[in-house]
Amino acid sequence: MKKIMVILFFLILAAPNLVGKALKADVLTEEEKEMENRQIREFPQISGENWQEAPAMVEEYINDHAPWRGKLLDAYASFNWDVLGSVDNREVLRGKDGWLFYKQDDSVEDAIGIVIYNESHMRQVLERLLAARERCTDHPDQFILLIAPNKEQVCSQYMPESYKKVTDTSTAKELVAYIREHSDIKVVYPLEELKEAAEETGINVYHKTDTHWNEAGGFVGVMAIVEALGEEAVPLREVEIQWVPDAIRGDLAKQVHIPQAYIDDPYADITPWVNSPEAAKKRGDRENRRIVVVGDSFRVGLIPGMNWYFGDVFMVDQPFVTKADPDLLKGDIFVYEIVERCLNDLDRFDRFLAAVSQETP
Repeated sequence: MKKIMVILFFLILAAPNLVGKALKADVLTEEEKEMENRQIREFPQISGENWQEAPAMVEEYINDHAPWRGKLLDAYASFNWDVLGSVDNREVLRGKDGWLFYKQDDSVEDAIGIVIYNESHMRQVLERLLAARERCTDHPDQFILLIAPNKEQVCSQYMPESYKKVTDTSTAKELVAYIREHSDIKVVYPLEELKEAAEETGINVYHKTDTHWNEAGGFVGVMAIVEALGEEAVPLREVEIQWVPDAIRGDLAKQVHIPQAYIDDPYADITPWVNSPEAAKKRGDRENRRIVVVGDSFRVGLIPGMNWYFGDVFMVDQPFVTKADPDLLKGDIFVYEIVERCLNDLDRFDRFLAAVSQETP
């Protein structure tokens, strides 16, 4: 009897998938799998060691491969967006005018000013940065810490009205002040530069439905580095930006399954301008210097501006530093980039220090 009940249980679970296959229903496409932002379950390998967990594992597989899953999730997201005016995801916050924000890693708390570093943590971060600077460059004055501001800080005017600032401080502001007071490390935190550039030009410097800055915002970040080097920056208003009409379906939109038709976020393209004779005149003869950038995904938005201003640029994602040729990590300028919401992760600084030391983290 127990065996029959188990068989019936699996048949009930599999019924929608069997019907879907019979009707040749759609399953998740590669794009939809990417939108899930996680590993889609494969059929479990059941053994004598895990047989007790088999029903749960099979259920997870069936759920992930259910027919019409992508369309149903899109429909559910559309209902929440149109009818309820919200998104059903604990990690994503719906703002004004179609903007989405990230709620994890204290991003929202930082935006309203209720998360502050403690001195012990700041001291440990500084110790690791000083040790990393000693290992990765022979020119300490050419080592730069670039903190990419959270979108929630730069574009706070699009946050819901209920999210009002409590204080004017933040994790990044506290850390920047501490590093500058206790060391000579150059720290670039272009929060005000980004806000001023956006206000002055009326241009979005971050993607509406993504956590990252766009190429316009990345250019402002590069120019903040230029100013930290004691050189004259080019303001964003002098950059010709071409807006590609194809809307970017950002990582936050994918996470909450917002359909493409709902996205209004053209792509900011500055590549034609950085390759123009006008841009070459503004750059002058600075293109011979080599700059090395180790960072996270925010480094991608820096690429057009970096390639224009410095010419010889080497960028690497932090986890892959140990696989890079050590000679490639040598340059006239070394930039360590980290997004603001990861400043609380001391392990990340440990991994950076181990990476530039060519050690196993």
